[in-house]
Amino acid sequence: RGQEKYKLAIREYQKLVSAAPDQPRYKRALADVLVENESYARAKTLYQELRQQNREDAGLVARIGELELRRGNFSEASLQLEKALEMDPDLTGVRGLLAQAYDGASNYSKAIEAYESAVQEVRRRRDTSRTAAAGTAAANRLSTYLQSLGRLHMQVGQPDDAASVYETLTEADGANAAAWHGLGRAYMESGRVYEALDALNRAYNL
Repeated sequence: RGQEKYKLAIREYQKLVSAAPDQPRYKRALADVLVENESYARAKTLYQELRQQNREDAGLVARIGELELRRGNFSEASLQLEKALEMDPDLTGVRGLLAQAYDGASNYSKAIEAYESAVQEVRRRRDTSRTAAAGTAAANRLSTYLQSLGRLHMQVGQPDDAASVYETLTEADGANAAAWHGLGRAYMESGRVYEALDALNRAYNL
């Protein structure tokens, strides 16, 4: 059903693009839907055409970066997302994407730094959310970024930093089994055996 929805939207936006080829918003909307439909090559062609018309649009560069991230082209995604933030440091949501790109490219030190920046950004947005849905979406993103941050700290041999991150996660959501399991592993690596056993026991009982 989801794919059919995208195919219908693609057909409708193609009609709009044909009827009003001088309206870039229709072409951009079409490209966005093509990304959701995983038609990445077609979407990238449209984004690049739009870029030729507007070289100053940092959002377009970010969309190309996100597209490359979805394709698993982590190095290219990193380059595009870095460029987008250089063009407009106030772009929202891009730091989290950049962290995922660095993570996928095994550039762990940069990924940690980017996840930390993304966490700060999401916290600011969560605190100013005007609707419950926006607040919930921000909380979910925050949990995802923190989970990745904890994992990376463990990966690079920083269990104390990982424990701090996982503690934040368990305080926010005591039913997060993955966070308790991560906290238990971090405590174990730090030599905090009894705390580790307690955290792991909590994870297994959830």
